Amino acid sequence: MVAGHSPNYGFRYNGSRDGYEVDEEKMAVVRRIFRMVAVEGETTHSVARTLEREGVPNPGGGRYWYKRRIKTMILDDVYRPRTFQEVAVLVAPEVTARLDPDKLYGIWWFNRRRTTTTQVAVSGPEGREYKKQSSVAYKERNEWIAVPVCGSGIPLEWVDAARTTIAGYRSPSKLGGRFWELSGALMRCGVCKRAMEPVDRYYRTRSGKKGVICYYRCREANRRKETCPNNKSIRSDKAHPEVWDLVSGLLCDPERLRAGLDAMIDEQRGALRGDPEREAKA
Repeated sequence: MVAGHSPNYGFRYNGSRDGYEVDEEKMAVVRRIFRMVAVEGETTHSVARTLEREGVPNPGGGRYWYKRRIKTMILDDVYRPRTFQEVAVLVAPEVTARLDPDKLYGIWWFNRRRTTTTQVAVSGPEGREYKKQSSVAYKERNEWIAVPVCGSGIPLEWVDAARTTIAGYRSPSKLGGRFWELSGALMRCGVCKRAMEPVDRYYRTRSGKKGVICYYRCREANRRKETCPNNKSIRSDKAHPEVWDLVSGLLCDPERLRAGLDAMIDEQRGALRGDPEREAKA
């Protein structure tokens, strides 16, 4: 490994700083995060609030946990266990020769980003000054270099189940500085069922006054018309009142609401896995 400023949460550098060792105290928190999402069905928001409520420090030692950080942790291959045979496909033969065939390994990826630094001239109080400006771009995956590290001890089924859970997460958009009520995969295309995305369209009246109209459009149709032919955009100022009328009408029907809640509870119970008593003791 090429040691950076700090290791991945749950690990620490070895004495020579060229590999990882498991930090059991922190790795216990990581394992709990995966269990909460994969087994208990918790959202990343719920996980973050639970850790904050219990006073568990975040990876930087601070008080607050952030959903994006938890999601990044779940998607990081350093926590996903791989067998010797799986790792051997990713690394050079001389690296494979130093591995134990009976152990599980995580993968720490090197050479993922390209940092370009340029010198630019800016006007300062004493005339022209030169400052360095850096830009970062991610490389193609075939350029990444796999580095095997010690296993995290997290079950493979937990990692895969957690990744499946967060795969459908979408954050509400704030395009143009405003909140889009039906973004975040709430509004979906009637043709391809994919999420609609928000878009602003600017116009100018005959008097020269500028304005903007906000629309929802199909994300897939906008990028690949051969996949979805739905090129219709829906005005947000018309969609929001109609959706609210529909939702408020459902909420005002207690019998229908109760039946829906009962069905949701039954669905959640059917999705439970494992032994609840054993999980509670753990």
